[in-house]
Amino acid sequence: MAPVGPRESVEVEMRQGSRAKVEGLGSVANSNGRYDQAEAGSHSNGVANPSQQQPGSARADLGRLSIRTSKLTGSPRRDKSPANGHHHAAKPSVASVTSDTALLLPRGEMLSSDDEMPLSPALPIEQRRHPIPSWRRWYMVAVFTVTASMLYADQNLLAPNLTMIADEFGFDPRERDTYLGGIISGAFFAVGAPSAILLGWASDKYNRRNLLFLVVLLGEGPCLATYWVQRYWQLLLVRLLTGISFGGTLPILFSLIGDLFWEEHRAYVAAGIQIATGVGLAVGQGIAGFSAPSIGWRWPFIIVAIPAICMAFLMLFTVPEPPRGVTEDAIQKHCDLGEGYVYKEKISWKKLGRVLSTPSNLCCIGQGLPGSLPWGVILTFFNDYLVQEQHRDIGIAASVLMVFGVGGGVGVFGGGLIGQLLYNKRKRIMPLFVGLCVMTAAIPMLWVVNASLWKYPWYAPYVPVFLGGMLASPPGPNARAMLLNVNEPETRGVALGMMTVMDDCGRGLGPLLVAAILNIFHGVSRLRALNLVILGWVPAGFIFGLSSLFVVKDVNDMHVCPDPFQFLVMHHRPAW
Repeated sequence: MAPVGPRESVEVEMRQGSRAKVEGLGSVANSNGRYDQAEAGSHSNGVANPSQQQPGSARADLGRLSIRTSKLTGSPRRDKSPANGHHHAAKPSVASVTSDTALLLPRGEMLSSDDEMPLSPALPIEQRRHPIPSWRRWYMVAVFTVTASMLYADQNLLAPNLTMIADEFGFDPRERDTYLGGIISGAFFAVGAPSAILLGWASDKYNRRNLLFLVVLLGEGPCLATYWVQRYWQLLLVRLLTGISFGGTLPILFSLIGDLFWEEHRAYVAAGIQIATGVGLAVGQGIAGFSAPSIGWRWPFIIVAIPAICMAFLMLFTVPEPPRGVTEDAIQKHCDLGEGYVYKEKISWKKLGRVLSTPSNLCCIGQGLPGSLPWGVILTFFNDYLVQEQHRDIGIAASVLMVFGVGGGVGVFGGGLIGQLLYNKRKRIMPLFVGLCVMTAAIPMLWVVNASLWKYPWYAPYVPVFLGGMLASPPGPNARAMLLNVNEPETRGVALGMMTVMDDCGRGLGPLLVAAILNIFHGVSRLRALNLVILGWVPAGFIFGLSSLFVVKDVNDMHVCPDPFQFLVMHHRPAW
């Protein structure tokens, strides 16, 4: 029989008896676990004949990463046999299917989805290939990191100078806390929450580099315009627009990271980005705290915005969009990633439901609300609290917040490093480690808030705030790395967006909660309100620790189909 071209269709029968047209050449596994040759026959140019596989080989663990291979296309890979030097198709490209039936990739011996051991031997490092060279991927990460750092620098530019701004607008102390500390901070994160979902969804459909460029411009343009505001409503408006970009940044960034690095390294890279955002936040706060007394509270917005806009244009012209799915071993085993590779799978409502039904997702996302309450309050009120209630100099107060940010950076780096090592060794240990760190973070911060600092040397707050920032930070890189590991490439953006929503809600609700407590309970001081909100780290750590019960199963479920016979075998294309 004459060979069939790669675009000719053969029909294969599904387990349920339905039929779908599959473009390519190959075989299918029927419900009895037997491999039947497709109607088109086999090709003689060294293409493996799937029908020669043993019936028992139908017990395979199946990669859900390429569930609908109609959306994944690629070109055949030619390798030289070490024996004879002849070309053969070692890695067939994925067939194209016109139906919406799930096609799962066989990856070898199937293990229980609860098994801690790897599902199948991981693709050896020397066989892993990425279409973007290593040096350029690290350059891309560097550009993303610096851009994110500069974008985050404008988040807290108001906090060191709340009293100065309140005096200009004619606010009394209670109005200061309500309008500047509560409403603006709450609105900043309130608009960031829906934008995280929308931009996370968009990042699963469109070019993520271009989306990130637009997000930076959307945030830094209003940041630049803050210099010219004269009324409170104008200040509120520009902060709202900045909040939109702030919410959409991380889902896009970490979706990009998922397609640049493999599972064993994602927490390391995520930690680097998290450190950059923390450093940017601390530097921005330091710029505002140290420069505002001499040049005014508006100039820091100019100083921060212009470099960020320049970095956005550098990213646009020098950074490519990485192909989706290229860092998944299940795809690399069965598809050449050379020219012609396209991963076309998109987010859908059904897949969104799968994201919401995954327990590890619920734990990672759910811990964000209580865990972010203290962050929002500390970044909004703590600086002014140290100046007004603890009678510290504004420069000392700003430096205390900078040390808190440095501790957060150390916690992100160390927590990401240790968390990834624990994850690689035994997945269940990592969430327990992170949860314990977060719960203990409340202890040093409660001491700083409640101690009469004027009785201690000026440097007394630095060690406890460093410890508090360090212990509270490990969830950032580890939770996002876990979301990358338990979700498919086309659902990662929306999963990360949901986590950002909860983080933003927590950061926004924290200041609003403090402002509400102060307004409703007039006898309550900021001290008691801060104590209440800082305790949010305790339930956050507990919720994150719960994911240790589910993470192994959820990671394995992304690669395993419970029914070993409900799949179609990959179709081989001839080597040309």
